[in-house]
Amino acid sequence: MSNGVLVVMDIWDLKHGHDKYAFMEKMVKDPQISKVLVICDKAYRDKADARTGGVGTESQLISAKVYESVEQSKFIPILSETDEVGQPYLPTFMASRMYCDLSDDGEYEAEYDKLLRTIYDKPEKMRPPLGPIPAYLTDGVSVQPKSALLLATKRSTFDGRDSALLIGDYFDQLLIDLETFRMKSPGADDVDSEVMLLIEQMRPLRDGFISFATTLAGQPLSSNDVDALHDNLERLAQLQFHDPTSKLRYALSLDQFKFFVYEVFICLVAVFVRRGRYSELGKILSSTYFYRYEHGDLHPDGVNVFNEYVESLDSLHNRRMGSKRISITADFIKQRCEGSGLEFDELIDADLLVHYASVLNGGPVIWFPRLSVYAKYSRTVPVVTKMISKAYFERVKCLFGVDTLDELKLLMSNASERATLFYGNLRYGHNVTPVSRIIDFDKVATIP
Repeated sequence: MSNGVLVVMDIWDLKHGHDKYAFMEKMVKDPQISKVLVICDKAYRDKADARTGGVGTESQLISAKVYESVEQSKFIPILSETDEVGQPYLPTFMASRMYCDLSDDGEYEAEYDKLLRTIYDKPEKMRPPLGPIPAYLTDGVSVQPKSALLLATKRSTFDGRDSALLIGDYFDQLLIDLETFRMKSPGADDVDSEVMLLIEQMRPLRDGFISFATTLAGQPLSSNDVDALHDNLERLAQLQFHDPTSKLRYALSLDQFKFFVYEVFICLVAVFVRRGRYSELGKILSSTYFYRYEHGDLHPDGVNVFNEYVESLDSLHNRRMGSKRISITADFIKQRCEGSGLEFDELIDADLLVHYASVLNGGPVIWFPRLSVYAKYSRTVPVVTKMISKAYFERVKCLFGVDTLDELKLLMSNASERATLFYGNLRYGHNVTPVSRIIDFDKVATIP
């Protein structure tokens, strides 16, 4: 009652002169009674099964309705007692029904919350919206993501000892799969539409990459494994740049790959953070990556190689459609997050974490967090703000390539000037809290 649920109960509503059988029948048949809580203990179970007394009559009325439909949800068994081995006392006619267990004081609050959610039809786990059929199934592109099939085959026997081999085999097939999505008609007036179509067709490859990252993060990785991941991410990044031997040099013809590389890299970071793979992630974020462009010379870069500007979406599409979106790339990643296995907030945090790491690590270019358009003002990143704990700082310091707190403070001091310049030129609508304000560095590692 105190939680807004109007309860009809015999001790309140059954008066002298009332027909008790009619009262019982009303509980079962009255459409205004939306739920009937059947409180089950040993005495109730025994009387219900033996059909004795008022409980027996009540049970006959309820069981008739229960047996009418396997999907009925009006009658909810509530356990108030279990037997000596923890088994529920349920009458036979409710033995197969999902019940709410209020018999354990330690779990009472959680179970009571589930009961309230059931009564109000506000489940904790909501079914996500039904998305469209994948574009590759409807638009004539008969590509099977063989990289995902390869991963599924190897995952059943994967024990972590052959991580480098798995990484190499997976990327070999992924790059073959991605070749199918090279632009067929570059230079069209609506090239942005073609880029968006190709991106949507690559969704199964994105999902397969998340599965790959999750499999990898679930295993201990050696330095050789991390080196293999680095080298193959470098191969993936090369897709964004024109082959020096190719005659096709249309500026926007690789935008679908630029989007894909940025999206999957953020997903990789989010998965590694979720699994606590900070040491491996620190090496990935602080490494140098090489790519070939123009005349075929090797160019060095940091993680920014995975964050190329997608001009066809964030410039051309905005102009052509007359929209004023801050980042179509961010919008598209948000739309595609449903069903990926990752929460969009995790991707925002991952994007910001790479940004802060690039500020502190002193790389040649500061990572631009495109998803920050969806960050709330003064948003902090849990990995950073939790560093006030000494134990947590010891776990995550490798993300910034330091061994001591003094080294981190020195990085912060050296990064201050370049960070100030970056934030001064930050585009409107990108809510990025300056690195100097996400945490009081005098409080880092000050509590256990």
